[in-house]
Amino acid sequence: MTLTQLEIFALVAEMQGFTAAAARLGISQSGVSHAVRELERELAWNCCNGGRAGWS
Repeated sequence: MTLTQLEIFALVAEMQGFTAAAARLGISQSGVSHAVRELERELAWNCCNGGRAGWS
């Protein structure tokens, strides 16, 4: 787990989405997804549930 992963996760939560967080950070949406997925794997916790209906 890195500080960068935690910062990305916090921004995803604040922006309520991966795409908005990626735009704010100036990185690709897939880069944001990868960072959050790694964090979830390391914590053994599915912390992000998103879809067409929204992010929770």
